[in-house]
This record gives sequence, C-alpha cells and structure tokens, in this order.
Amino acid sequence: MWTLDQLIFAYKYPISQKTREIIKDYNFSLDNLDMEIIDIAVSRIKLSYSGKEYLPSYIEHSKSKDLILNEIIAFPVAKILVSCLDRTLIYKFSENVSSTLFYHLNREQKRLQVALGLANELSLKVDLKENGENYIELPLFDFVEVSNKDPQLNLVNQHVSLGKVLLNEIKFCRFLAAKAYFLTFNSLQADPASIPKYLKDIAKGIKFESAFSPKFESFGAFGKIDPNAFPACMKSIYTSLLAGENIPHNARFNITTFLNSIGMPKEQIINAFRKTPNFDERITRYQVERITSGNIKYSASSCATMRSNGLCPDKNCISKHPISFYKRMLAVPRKASKEEK
Repeated sequence: MWTLDQLIFAYKYPISQKTREIIKDYNFSLDNLDMEIIDIAVSRIKLSYSGKEYLPSYIEHSKSKDLILNEIIAFPVAKILVSCLDRTLIYKFSENVSSTLFYHLNREQKRLQVALGLANELSLKVDLKENGENYIELPLFDFVEVSNKDPQLNLVNQHVSLGKVLLNEIKFCRFLAAKAYFLTFNSLQADPASIPKYLKDIAKGIKFESAFSPKFESFGAFGKIDPNAFPACMKSIYTSLLAGENIPHNARFNITTFLNSIGMPKEQIINAFRKTPNFDERITRYQVERITSGNIKYSASSCATMRSNGLCPDKNCISKHPISFYKRMLAVPRKASKEEK
C-alpha cells in the first residue's frame, strides 16, 4: 500500500520510477478508463496549450489518496491523447511537464534532498560536494544530453572538470526540469494502432482556446491587428512567445520586425516577450527599440529565407513574404463581406 507522501511525490514528479511503479500496481486498462481520469488528462493537455503550469488547486491540501491516484493515472492517459495530436502539442505538453516539475521542486522545504531523491529515481549518478555551499557533480554526458533545453544550462557557463559538471542547487533543479522535458518528449511516441478508437476520438475532440487574447484590440498599418491572419511562421513564433517558450535569436528578430511592420505598438511587442525564460525588460526594450526606432529600417525575412532557416512549419506555403501573406489574409474577410451585401 502506497503512503500519502509517496503518492504526492509521484504526482509532483511523474517522470519518476515511483510513478511508474504506482501505475503498474494500479494495472489500468485503456479499454475501460474512468471518465474522471480522462477529464483530468484532457484538462492537463488544455493547460499545456495555454502555457501555464499544471497546478490543480484541490490537490495542494488534499489528504485523499484516491484523488491523488487519479492525477497520477491521468498522466500516462494524457500522454496517449497527446500522441494522437500534432507535434506542437507534443512540444507544449513536454514543456508543461518540465515547468510544473521545476515549480514543485522550488517549493520544497527540503529542496536539495528531494532533488537528489528524484535524481536517484532517474538512475542519475550524482555526488554532493559540500564546500561552504552545496554543489552537485554529475557526468558530463548526462548534462549535455538535455542542457540545450535551458539557456541557463549553457555548457560554456558551467564548471567542468574531469568529465564532470558541477552545479549549484538551483541549477541542478533546472537540470532535472530539462531532463523531465527530454524524457517526456521521447515517450510521446505511442503506436496509433495500439490506441483504442474512443481515445483517438476524444483527442480529436479537444477544443483549445486560442493562444491569442480575445481582447486583442491593437490597430496597425493595415487596420486592426489580427493574429489569426499571421502566416504560419509568424503565428508559430508568436504563439511560442505567449506560451513562455525559449525561441532562437533569429526567430526573435523576425517576429519583432514583422510585428513592427504591421504596426503593433512598441510596448505590446515588448509585452509579447515577458513570459520568455530569463526575460529582462531593460535588454528587451533596448533590442526592440533598436529594431523599431533605429536609423536602419529592418524588415522580416522573406518566406524563402524563413524556410531555409527552419522557421516555417508550413511546407505548402507558397507566399513570397510574411507581410504579403498577412495583407492578403486581412483582405479575405473584407472581400467576403462585400460579396454578401
């Protein structure tokens, strides 16, 4: 019989060995899942799409083993449902697992002890070096396998010696969060043939709220700014920004020039970056002002350049420039409106 503390640990850290053991003991069948578990799984997927951590309020002070067990079982169900959806959801779900795990680790009263326990659950070989401040030593290979997920874990900024990386407590927690992303992403490859049809139907029926605010009332060079008219490249980058994802410099530059070109106010462009990791308003403001108000007039890259840089997710896009696409899409509703009259 699992204790309440063990169940809570498995709920907070679903990538752990303990979680797998509990799920194995539960021995649930995909052919006959409780709808309450499916609802929890769907809620988690929807929250992943919005870019928020998964933190159901009723769990925080719950003493009910059944409630917590339902949350634990809902995690693999959510992974199965996500596997039926597009790759964007796979990225977002993995990011959600990572950011939620980091949130829980940060709130632990005995953070280092819990972090080391989680590392042990993941079969990571780490050593604690106590020299005035706690430092955790782990193999270089284990570190570089996931470190590219978090800019704060850039290898050039770490202390490396004899094939080992030395991390302080908070960076070690960030490493575990990056590991959670890596493990989750690589486990979201369910064989569609093995998934019951009713679960596939549930996955297809999930309704996602737009990542764009319904109160989006900015007006730009071509009238009211409509994010739904953005080309796939800019929509993908902009959605990632609002979801708090870390995007490459090239993508940041192009979305800034694009938003400026269509007339989005400078303050709103800056606000779009607020959820990104390591957001620094002073630096962001300087960079946005340099692009939007400097002596050089910058323009977003052509579609051909966006494709060659791997920034265009739409293989069927035949546009020559993102601005041309946007203007054309804005004109469609107007044309349809005239035809109706």
